[in-house]
Amino acid sequence: MRTTFRSLLLSSLLGTLGTAQALELYKGAQGSLDFNLEITAAPLYSSYDFGTAQARSVQWLESYVRSGFSGTTPLGGGAAYAGVGIMTSKIVGDGDASATSNGHESRTDFDTAFAGWKNDWFDLSAGRQDYQMGDGFLIDGDQLNYGERLGNGFNRGGLYYLSGRTSFARSAILRLHPSDGWLLEGFHLESGNNGQGTPHLDGVNSDYAVDEDNSLGLAYFTVNNVDSHVADGLFALRSGLDVYNLRGKSDLGVPSLSIEAGYAAERSSQVDAYAWYAGASYQFKSAPLAPQLGYRYSRFSGDAPASDKSEAFDPLFYGSTIGEPTWVQGEIAGTFAGPFNSNAKVSRLSLNASVSERLAVGAMAYRFDSAREAEHLADELDLHVETYLSEHLALVPIVGVWKPRQGATALYGEKRQQTFVALVTSFSL
Repeated sequence: MRTTFRSLLLSSLLGTLGTAQALELYKGAQGSLDFNLEITAAPLYSSYDFGTAQARSVQWLESYVRSGFSGTTPLGGGAAYAGVGIMTSKIVGDGDASATSNGHESRTDFDTAFAGWKNDWFDLSAGRQDYQMGDGFLIDGDQLNYGERLGNGFNRGGLYYLSGRTSFARSAILRLHPSDGWLLEGFHLESGNNGQGTPHLDGVNSDYAVDEDNSLGLAYFTVNNVDSHVADGLFALRSGLDVYNLRGKSDLGVPSLSIEAGYAAERSSQVDAYAWYAGASYQFKSAPLAPQLGYRYSRFSGDAPASDKSEAFDPLFYGSTIGEPTWVQGEIAGTFAGPFNSNAKVSRLSLNASVSERLAVGAMAYRFDSAREAEHLADELDLHVETYLSEHLALVPIVGVWKPRQGATALYGEKRQQTFVALVTSFSL
């Protein structure tokens, strides 16, 4: 299975620049009204065409404009709120290096359309909106953005790398805050994405945070309503899937230390799969540039052909960031080459540093191995620079170098080192 699992959101940009900012049109006793705008573009280059397994370079550009209005008004001892947004996207060039787009995609559609009501402890919303569960390991929006090359039924605008479209087509989300640090969620999510098999997700999630650095999360959800006419591979096995998730993080009382771990199990009449991860990082705050060094190991089960069930882990609606938690693992491996968080053992070493308030640099080194066979798949090194030219404008150059080993060479017939380059520019209000 190739790029079915690709879902990348440049949330380091959006978290620093985007959704928290808006142009305030009105604020007063009757509530508030904001205008939101984001313009993002990225010229992209891959030295190898992974979609066709051919040793030729691929160059393309992905771009989109996201705009909309959001507002609140006092109602019934709380506040009613709503938002509506439109996205226009355009792809030019050769199409992406996974051969899902052809470089001619252009699409305009609703990005968000939701409404809700909340007070200090209760929040209920419904409509077309985004949703992230915990650290995004299993659910982080509906980010898969195929293009026209896979057929019109799968075309979602072709933002394969940027994954600009992240909202679920229909949803209902209930959030309760019984006490400080405790969040309870109930959710119903409907994907209108044929690339995902258009499933419905129904579940509950609980997070308890002592503080920002110490928390514990539990979740359970089911997957149903999978369209068997468009779902294949792992996605065809999603119907009736029960998913269990446990996760947590702690600093153990040591400033600058962060330890994280998580586990997920997938069970049904056809599936018996699991995944887990553990990692630690430490920031040397007194050193020049305050570097943060981290290591994480993650393992995703693979299928045993002789068994009656599939043991291949389905990563579902996972997401990513340039910084943390980075569940799209590797600019090349996690985007184009695989293994896409299934049948994989992944070791990641990371180093990040802040040169100034407007400039940060980072590096991530990966080793990918098969979880089922004793096979080294590939190695990768990624470098990125986050440059914030102003309060509203960011520039992020990214370079990835990927070296195929035994497993990737067998899949692609390629032994040579390959390179990926991106220059992401984002403006937001």
